[in-house]
Amino acid sequence: MKKLLVLALLAATMNASAESARQPMLVQGKMWEYVYHHFEDQESDSPKETQWMVYYKLQGDTVIDGRQYMKMYRGDWNGNHRYYGAFREDEEGLVWQYDYEGDKKDFMICDYTCMHYPGPWPEIAAFVDVVNINGRLLHRHNWNGMLGVEGVGMAGKGLVHYQLETVPPCICDYESFAGVSGGGIWFEASQFFDPKYIELTQKEKQLVEQNNDFAFDLFRKTRGESSLVLSPLSVTYALGMLNNGAAGQTQQEIGQVLGFGDVDGQNAFCQKLKQELAGTRLYDQTTNVLISNTMFVNEGLGWQLKPEFTQKASQYYTANPQARDFRDGQTRNVINKWASDHTAGMIKEVLSENDFNPLAVSYLLNAIYFKGAWTDPFKPENTHEAPFNGGELVPMMSKNEMLVYAENELCQSVTLPYGNRTYNMQVLLPREGKTLADLVGSLDGKNWQMWGTTCDVDLMLPRFKTDSSIDLRTTMMELGMPTAFSPYEADFTNLVEDIQGANIYIEMMKQVAKIEVNEQGTEAAAVTIVGEATGAMPRQVTFRADRPFLYIISEQSTGVILFIGQYTGATTTSIAGNKLASTGSDAYVYDLQGRRVTHPQKGLYIVNGRKVVR
Repeated sequence: MKKLLVLALLAATMNASAESARQPMLVQGKMWEYVYHHFEDQESDSPKETQWMVYYKLQGDTVIDGRQYMKMYRGDWNGNHRYYGAFREDEEGLVWQYDYEGDKKDFMICDYTCMHYPGPWPEIAAFVDVVNINGRLLHRHNWNGMLGVEGVGMAGKGLVHYQLETVPPCICDYESFAGVSGGGIWFEASQFFDPKYIELTQKEKQLVEQNNDFAFDLFRKTRGESSLVLSPLSVTYALGMLNNGAAGQTQQEIGQVLGFGDVDGQNAFCQKLKQELAGTRLYDQTTNVLISNTMFVNEGLGWQLKPEFTQKASQYYTANPQARDFRDGQTRNVINKWASDHTAGMIKEVLSENDFNPLAVSYLLNAIYFKGAWTDPFKPENTHEAPFNGGELVPMMSKNEMLVYAENELCQSVTLPYGNRTYNMQVLLPREGKTLADLVGSLDGKNWQMWGTTCDVDLMLPRFKTDSSIDLRTTMMELGMPTAFSPYEADFTNLVEDIQGANIYIEMMKQVAKIEVNEQGTEAAAVTIVGEATGAMPRQVTFRADRPFLYIISEQSTGVILFIGQYTGATTTSIAGNKLASTGSDAYVYDLQGRRVTHPQKGLYIVNGRKVVR
């Protein structure tokens, strides 16, 4: 007897602990710098302010009551220099200052992050992650928005300003923290909000590389000639969760296609990545990544998921089964609502009436949502219509910005960061005479990130929307997992309790995806349905994406690819948000560089997306 299982995977584009040794706070020669704000007229409503730099520097040793201390001096850049105090740091990372004027003994001012203070307050429980400061990994503590970094101190205060001080607006003099230099650390105040660094073991780095290999293999098989977007990570989560219900050759093939050698490694990796990506929003409210999982099981027909499968789905994927009778006339609506809720309304229907099977065993869903604002947005007034690939007119965004740029014999590459630079879109533009097929065929999990240099880029990039619907069944079989689709050979015996010897196999698998790129940033969504039956760079460059190009959205510290797509010129919105008109006697005229021409002279121009001679 054959029964139907459907797995749905959704994707949309809208705690680490460092293993390295703790960085000491007190190191000879280390200096905390501050901006001193001085107001000359304290009585005025708008007092005149002057600023200068001051510093607190560790220089020299002293012994007090048998204990070794470091001397700290306070100075400014005008040559003033005076003794400030004596400090010591114990083996637990607690920092102490000697009280010369009061009790004649030292007192604890903070721990190595300055997040823990002496006094009657309870121990501060902080979320701990890692930040990469100029190649050095440092612990960062976040307690209810208060940040502390080891070896640096607390955001806004550094080390020496451990007492609460007045902050603007005020009629007062004050010092604001600027940064730390020396002791192997060069840290600026703004770096408290740098992207978290996701630490991976060597094995996990290999898993990322292998899974990115899968991403390019999948894209090569599905890309075609039209604009396309897909989420390979979404497929990874859906099939990864399902693989806990597989056995034998079926399980082995799924793991190999995804790049995972074993199910346990696959589960641990998916769990860690889900948690780490969710934590990136603590430091960047302009970029959001959410990974959600759930499942629906057809209790009306007596189907029950096996306890071990349910336990793993809950532990590693935070997915808990919802039992329903799929013949109730409401289940499809419930599933579609979950899809819409977890893609911010971008994917409103994951199952059509034709797709939905009331005799299905279970629907498993994974949703990945990404929405990111450009670090440096495009200005809408700089967007103009320009020919794309020598044909249709498209809204072309433009700006000049310092960006990471690279090039080789196949393509130019520019990296556009989102928010605080945790996530990037890398745009790869084939050189004249090269094709997207040439470019995509050369990429794999190792070489796709083109490491370049920062330079001034004169950038032009279309504003576009792309909708995709991709049948993945044949593709996944060709990539190396045919057994899962075979009614006679598939083995999903670890998924559900056996009912009358039912043989479950994947009958249907597709992904529906959507992406929108505009002046503000990027938002995209994808839904996958799987149905089972029982070098040296120039300082200034021009990057004109006016012909088909590839784009990849990834996390910067791991290189994990969330979305990959190509734009070939279709489904583009106009300046006014409507489809560009292709006829009309008053059509705009453009030169071959895409610039609008008001009074064209003799020559070759673009009118209504076509080349004309005047």
